[in-house]
Amino acid sequence: MTDALRTIAVMQNEMDLSVLSNQMLESSAASLRTTSSQHDQLSSYMTTSKHLVTALRNLTGLTAL
Repeated sequence: MTDALRTIAVMQNEMDLSVLSNQMLESSAASLRTTSSQHDQLSSYMTTSKHLVTALRNLTGLTAL
């Protein structure tokens, strides 16, 4: 194998690794976006729940719920 062919093979391998790394990065970013969205939704649910509990306490006059 000539030096030129070895260089081409090394470059092709590096390109393949780069493509794989890019795909993994895109997948990780998508997972992070999903997780962030789910966190935001759960946070919203918690805030709503807190407001409901506070409203029930105020309505019933309870302080130890």
